[in-house]
Amino acid sequence: MRVVVGVLEQECDAEEQDDDTDPDDGVAAGEPPENALDELSGRRRAAGPGTGQRLGFRGRFRGDCRHRLAGFPGRAVGRDRRRRDDGRFVDCRVHRRARLHLAGIDLSRNGSFRGCRTGFQVPQPGAQQLDGSALFPNLILECLQARGGCDGNRILAAQQESDDGAADGADDGAPFVTDAAAQGGSEQESDEPHGGGFYARCRPRRSLLIQQHSDFRHQDYIVRSHHGRLFPAIRKQEQSVVKGREGAGQAPWEGEDVEALIGELFALKNGLLEAQGDQRDAVAAVHPEHVAGATNLVHYVALRQRDVRSLQDRLARMGLSSLGRAESHVMANLDKVLGLLHRLCGRPWSVMSADEPAGYNSARRLLAAHADALLGAAPPACPVRIMVTMPAEAAEDYGLVRDMVLAGMTCARINCAHDGEPVWQAIADNVKRAAAEAGRSCRIHMDLGGPKLRTGPVEPGPAVLKWKPGRDALGRVIRPARIGLHPFGESPGADVPADAHLGVDGEWLAQLVTGDAVEFVDARGAHRRLDIVDVQTWGCMAESSRTAYVVPETRLTLSSERLVHGRRTSGVGDIPPGPAVLKLHNGERIVLGNGGLTGRPAAPGPEGATRPATIGCTLPEALRRIHVGQRVYFDDGRIRGVVRGVSHGKAEVEITRAREEGDRLAPDKGINLPDTDIDVPALTDTDRADLAFAVTVADSIGLSFVRSPVDVILLQEALRMLGAEHLGIVLKIENRAAFGQLPELLLTAMRSRCAGLMIARGDLAVEIGYERLAEVQEEILWCAEAAHMPVIWATQVLEGLAKTGQPSRAEITDAAMGERAECVMLNKGPHIVEAIETLVGIVSRMAGHQHKKQSWLRRLRSWDLDDADLPAPTR
Repeated sequence: MRVVVGVLEQECDAEEQDDDTDPDDGVAAGEPPENALDELSGRRRAAGPGTGQRLGFRGRFRGDCRHRLAGFPGRAVGRDRRRRDDGRFVDCRVHRRARLHLAGIDLSRNGSFRGCRTGFQVPQPGAQQLDGSALFPNLILECLQARGGCDGNRILAAQQESDDGAADGADDGAPFVTDAAAQGGSEQESDEPHGGGFYARCRPRRSLLIQQHSDFRHQDYIVRSHHGRLFPAIRKQEQSVVKGREGAGQAPWEGEDVEALIGELFALKNGLLEAQGDQRDAVAAVHPEHVAGATNLVHYVALRQRDVRSLQDRLARMGLSSLGRAESHVMANLDKVLGLLHRLCGRPWSVMSADEPAGYNSARRLLAAHADALLGAAPPACPVRIMVTMPAEAAEDYGLVRDMVLAGMTCARINCAHDGEPVWQAIADNVKRAAAEAGRSCRIHMDLGGPKLRTGPVEPGPAVLKWKPGRDALGRVIRPARIGLHPFGESPGADVPADAHLGVDGEWLAQLVTGDAVEFVDARGAHRRLDIVDVQTWGCMAESSRTAYVVPETRLTLSSERLVHGRRTSGVGDIPPGPAVLKLHNGERIVLGNGGLTGRPAAPGPEGATRPATIGCTLPEALRRIHVGQRVYFDDGRIRGVVRGVSHGKAEVEITRAREEGDRLAPDKGINLPDTDIDVPALTDTDRADLAFAVTVADSIGLSFVRSPVDVILLQEALRMLGAEHLGIVLKIENRAAFGQLPELLLTAMRSRCAGLMIARGDLAVEIGYERLAEVQEEILWCAEAAHMPVIWATQVLEGLAKTGQPSRAEITDAAMGERAECVMLNKGPHIVEAIETLVGIVSRMAGHQHKKQSWLRRLRSWDLDDADLPAPTR
């Protein structure tokens, strides 16, 4: 086994130098102290075989071999001299020179000394990969190569010998040659790493006695004995390095720690292989294009079932991969770490294991291919695809769709929970037309509505018309309320500014003139007055300085004394009912029932008791599995409660979180039951009808509220029956059940050729808790990467910008996180085109800094200390 400890730079002299002094030395010739040469040449013997190894030069040269060391003057040895027991060389003839830099510091101008037994020791049998700068950072070796020696690009001392190998000194007469030259092969046949290197042999039987820290004993001797002559300019730096190494103790790759790591990693690998065997049936069922991803997913799940943080820390301290970015190639990463540890111990290791489903590069290619198949190719200027939820206006406004495509939209999302087939068809036609005209690709994705648990209808509020004047901070009226009076069944038009409009009898209205007063009693029994200030063709404009509540039973009375003929009173026209909402406060209770239960506000009951508010839900099946103590969330978690009682298919819920002034609960708002196991199929009858249309226009189908692998199989079978197996499927992960079975869901989805998932963070955050959302969305990203499956990052990305035109700071950071997914989804809004352009800019910039969990260290132009104008330190 061979190791690389430096890089050779070849220098060829223009002609042979027969002088006793090398003209390049730059110093006077002279002999070094004999004791220094003897100690540096390492003639001390080992106490016994295997106690240490010598890393250095050995062999007889037909040329001059010198170790050039700063501060040691010397001259070339004479010709025709044989190597003696003291380690010096003879028969030297200068031909050409190859220089070995261990640390890139050229101190050759400071002189040289002769002798070829100088070297460094490594602590364990077998060759090890070492960093030359860690052994002795200021050593420069020059070998003046003989005519019949190696090619000058590399130096090979010999191959490793075991204790029962060749006799001591058996190779002393052999020239320095490469493996290929020794076997009669060419230079190119050598297995030397690219770029050349210095190969050294470790001979346990001809070794020096070493201790635990023998890596640095030789350097320690030189620094202590000849520091003044060696490195006077960096004395303090070298001393601190030596002291630091002495205090650090054993090097991280030495001793039993490496063997212990190898044992732990082998145990970990065996566990992954065992899990692979257990899941062989699940892997065999996936589409052939997903076999590697399915196998790697099994490995990743098995890895994450263990706590390997201590192992990761020890690997990181050694400068090895800590397995922290191994999601896409778990086994390959594990094998590479094992291979490096084996080489440190001098043990053989196969480069590629048959157990590796995918490597670093192949895993990336697989994920990219699956993303292109499902979502289309990413545009050149933006590494992430952008999906946009289409508003209903997109069915008629082609210009809006065209602008969205030109801004960077690569996938249009149609939500089947809203609108209908005519609108969906018109949107799809506009998307295809805009993409064709722009010369770009834009896929169409349709999300099925799914079994969404929502609130049922609510009894309309009372028909009441309210107005109030404008007041200042002290409650004084600064602007009276303006009320338009018009005949029954007519409207004054939108161009008439008023706080309220009230229909009255036409004949009665025709009698009114400016200055008249109209009196009435409002719904609270309060006496109120209207002053007529203007008469128009459409009716009259009146003003009031008091707040009033007008109901259909209210009667208006003209108080003018000039009236002789005609009616003095008039009723009011139809007043629309108030909004159908329930106002809920902390501590109140609401009864949650089936869809036939109409929502009503709380009301007084018999004997002073209060009848609780009621509301129905769209999935009565969910109430059959609900239990006391389980949580109930309304309207994306804005209103929260706990079940206090269950009876006859109804649940009594106590409100535990609402605003102090109360929160309004309207119909068709979401209900989440995070603690309840809801056994409802994800594919409803409505979804099946919508799916029949979707397969005619869509490129992919989204499965909403998926909870188990059975839901995925239902969709796959429905697509098969419709002859649309080629369509991609997207699993929307938006509840606790789906997250808990994520690996099973992915393995089932891999039975289709094109599959992906969407992190629907709205309902997901409600069910798992906002405090856990950051953690859970990361874990979903990791699991999908292990399966080589594309991810859509969705819900409230740049929502403030899309709706108001002004993003929040947190939205920008969240959008940047979307770069780690293959696609980012934006919701509709008046400023959606601007939001698309902003998102393209954000993810394009982040792509230069981050890919998945890996940070890219591109050049930063913002910082440059060379041009910094720092103030002088104060003393």
